[in-house]
Amino acid sequence: MNKKQKEAELKSKLYYLELYLTNLDDKFMDNLERVIRYRHKKYYPFASWFVARSETKSTTAKRKSIPTGRPGRPKTVIKGAKVPKHTHMAFIGDEHRSAWGFANTIKKSLNKNAGRKVTKIEKGDTGFISYCYRQAYRFHKGGNFNWFAYVE
Repeated sequence: MNKKQKEAELKSKLYYLELYLTNLDDKFMDNLERVIRYRHKKYYPFASWFVARSETKSTTAKRKSIPTGRPGRPKTVIKGAKVPKHTHMAFIGDEHRSAWGFANTIKKSLNKNAGRKVTKIEKGDTGFISYCYRQAYRFHKGGNFNWFAYVE
């Protein structure tokens, strides 16, 4: 499947934020998710988003489910070479409205808090969703978009 076919599958453009900070602690990432959830609920209810937390190199990442013997979801472990903790964020709108404004408000908020330019908005396709999910030890999402339909 080529790039144009992947983009055609999505009903709207996918935007992701490149965050040029590493060694992020869980408190920073929790606050980031809180800001995204607030902006989503108050200003961009039509959009969908995800935040994937990672500490594994993407080329070596392997997801493995470990059954616990108890009812419910099995424990998931990501095997691979460790790198400093980092995060991936993506935003997508519905058929009629773009999520670029949503991504831009999060970008401005992160840049303002850092006191310098630390983010960049890029366009992505369905391959980015798989790339993030494969290496994420936490994958939080919001909105109506089914992100897991695009995970290979």
